[in-house]
Amino acid sequence: MNDLVTHSIPRSVWHGWGDPAERPALGDEAWTELAARIGVDRSDVAPPVPIDEVRLRPSRLGEAPLAALAGAVGPEHVHTDRRWRIEHAGGKSYPDLYRLRTGDASQAPDAVVVPGSAAQVGEVLRVCEEHGVAMVPFGGGRVSSAVSVRSRTARVGQAVSVRSSPWTCAGSPAS
Repeated sequence: MNDLVTHSIPRSVWHGWGDPAERPALGDEAWTELAARIGVDRSDVAPPVPIDEVRLRPSRLGEAPLAALAGAVGPEHVHTDRRWRIEHAGGKSYPDLYRLRTGDASQAPDAVVVPGSAAQVGEVLRVCEEHGVAMVPFGGGRVSSAVSVRSRTARVGQAVSVRSSPWTCAGSPAS
C-alpha cells in the first residue's frame, strides 16, 4: 500500500522539504495571486547555491569532547563533515531555509552525533554537560529557529547536533 499516509521518502534535502523530484508544481492561479499580493513571480525563484559554496565555519569542537562523544556512541556515529553539519544547520522554517538556500550555514553545529539507544542519549548528554556543550533538540528537522542556541545564552565554543531515531537533538557548548 502506498498512499499519502504510508508513502515514505528519502531524508529531506538540506535546502528544503522532502524529495524535490516529487515536488508538486505551483499552478498559474497561485503565481497570479503571489504576483498580485506580494509582487513575486516565477523569475524570482532561484535554486539553492551548490552545497560546496555554502559558507561554513570550521568546527570548534575540541579533541576532548569529540573523543568523549566517540566513546559514548562509537566514532562512526560522530560526524564533523560538511554535509552532516549543513544538514543540521537549521530547521525547516522559512528563515532557516532561506538562509541555507542562499549559502549561509553560520548556525551549523560543530558535530552531529547519532546515538543508537536511550542509554547512549543519556551518555551523550552527560558528556556534553561535562565538557560545557549545550544541546538543542533536532527531531527530524527543527521547524522553528526558536530552539537554536544563541551566543547570549551559550558559551562561545562548540555545537553538537544529536540525531537519533525516533527523535533527534542538536546543540552547542555554552561559554
